[in-house]
Amino acid sequence: MNSRLSIGKIPYDILEKIVYSRLGSQDENIVVKPGVGIDASVIRLRDGFIALACDPITAAAKKAGWLSVHINANDVACVGAKPKYFMPTILLPEGSRRVDLEEIMDDMDHAAKELEVSIVAGHTEVTSSVSQPVIAGAIVGIGLGSKPVLSSGCREGDIIVMTKYAGLEGTSVIAHEYYDKLREIVGEEILVRAMSLMDMVSIVREAVAAYRHGASAMHDPTEGGVITGLYELCVASNTEIEVNLDEIPLAEETVAICKAVKIDPYKLLSSGALLISIQVDKFQYLKYEFEKMGIKYSIIGRVLKSGKCLLRAYRRGREVKYEFPFPDAIYSVRV
Repeated sequence: MNSRLSIGKIPYDILEKIVYSRLGSQDENIVVKPGVGIDASVIRLRDGFIALACDPITAAAKKAGWLSVHINANDVACVGAKPKYFMPTILLPEGSRRVDLEEIMDDMDHAAKELEVSIVAGHTEVTSSVSQPVIAGAIVGIGLGSKPVLSSGCREGDIIVMTKYAGLEGTSVIAHEYYDKLREIVGEEILVRAMSLMDMVSIVREAVAAYRHGASAMHDPTEGGVITGLYELCVASNTEIEVNLDEIPLAEETVAICKAVKIDPYKLLSSGALLISIQVDKFQYLKYEFEKMGIKYSIIGRVLKSGKCLLRAYRRGREVKYEFPFPDAIYSVRV
């Protein structure tokens, strides 16, 4: 009963019992409240909606300020909202220098301007409670239409589409954090390219396109990688999803680095990829827009049926079993 919690996401049953059962006062304007696989909460307005999300950056020290804006912006974009107002809490370890804060804020300012997001509130302090910078961000998004797209919206017969590559964020973080140790193993050229994968982390453009083309559901796979993201879609929608791991694209840099540090790329931080559940006929129009935008996409699976939460993953025709939840692969890196 009083066992210690492991590193990584809190187990879903504990979230249900301890977190989601203690949500304060609720009102009729809350369209979507917190839950497994829910990217953002949604509040109804008179003529539309707003989306609210919060996510911390805990595994990265380099470009943490830039990441914090984009990771949170991705969450509200997944429900069909334009990221608008950002609020960071910045916790710096003892011994931090003025230049460290300057770097975080420069990166944060740059990311916010990229997305036309305003930083409107926040808090900054130095504390002995952390050993590296921790940024907990919160964001407000303005709905693009009258109704949100929900991660609970997967429909039987939908195909599952993924944009870009699995493990993008994690690959870049590992390359930044372990550059000196990995240089002799994978080579400097791969590491430099791997670090630049961070530039692909935003999924706002493709999420807006998918919203406008009638996606049934969208989800941003972050901690726990693409596999966890897919499972969270199953949980949120109470559906059975079948996925072919061989169809999930991996960047050359991700393959090389994950092999070097002996981790599963499908379980690695995957911000930059967007999971979309969509009807086949609607995807025919969306894929043309993706092609015009230069966004890589892959059909990786399908929704089999509703009423049963189950993820079936296959590699080379054989089923691969996963026990959920599990720590992100980035916490297993040993060099």
